[in-house]
Amino acid sequence: MTIKQEKDGTFMVRYAKRHPVTLQSVGLVRKGIKTKAEAARVERELIIAVAEKLHRDPSNALARL
Repeated sequence: MTIKQEKDGTFMVRYAKRHPVTLQSVGLVRKGIKTKAEAARVERELIIAVAEKLHRDPSNALARL
């Protein structure tokens, strides 16, 4: 979990986590956020989005091929 202020005054939010079985890293980044309060809100959204990515059924990805 990272909230970092860029040189131009905007914020960048980054969150990453590893899959418990495959140990593959899953992460998301959002840039250009104007306020720190909004960055904190985006960080909470990224935590939920990464958790959803980790809990997806991997067999669905193979079905698309």
